[in-house]
Amino acid sequence: MSAILVSALSVQINAQTVEKQVEQLPVKSTNESANVVEEESEASIVFDKSKHDFGTIRESAGKVSAVFTFTNLGDTPLVISKVVASCGCTASEWTQEPVAPGEQGYIKATYDPKNRIYFFNKSLTVYSNGNPSKITLSIQGTTVKE
Repeated sequence: MSAILVSALSVQINAQTVEKQVEQLPVKSTNESANVVEEESEASIVFDKSKHDFGTIRESAGKVSAVFTFTNLGDTPLVISKVVASCGCTASEWTQEPVAPGEQGYIKATYDPKNRIYFFNKSLTVYSNGNPSKITLSIQGTTVKE
């Protein structure tokens, strides 16, 4: 009989120890509302095109420009922080003020063909607070003497 009481007492002590250990474990909620992940607000930049082909241009005609229009499809204002051209022959201009959600802005690329009688393919890297935060646009064409 005493062996049975010792066994029962041992089982009870083990059960209490396990119960305390279980209480200390991290608990995962199975509540469906706990699975909801709030998305952060962000700007989203989408361009009408990523490449412009000038075709054949004459050196004597001077500089040529292409405009890339973008839309902010996000829910916060979009800010273009900088635009970096791949070489000094290409200049850029862009919308300087924040672009509100649903509104449009632009990147203007201007290529100078002077003393560059050949095929060209130049890039402009656009940096912003949008998603994606870095986008590469390109211009190309062939410059001829006359």
